[in-house]
Amino acid sequence: QNFEVYSPPIRSRYSEVFWTLQDGVDLSEELIERFDGKVMAITGYEVDQVKKNPEGEDIPVPITHAYNHHYMAYLNSKHV
Repeated sequence: QNFEVYSPPIRSRYSEVFWTLQDGVDLSEELIERFDGKVMAITGYEVDQVKKNPEGEDIPVPITHAYNHHYMAYLNSKHV
């Protein structure tokens, strides 16, 4: 099974570097309720850069448009 999380939008222009810790992003209430008081084992994660088309659908951003080789994700419990 999987779940998706989106960061806030990142806007950049050619040659710009974005290396900034962003604000936290909440997980869905459904996921939080499902694992409340339980252990969730995450065995891997994937990262994709997307943009939205006018219909709101995800469109992959070509690696030649936005190169990303640094990515971090932190997942904390409700007790943090």
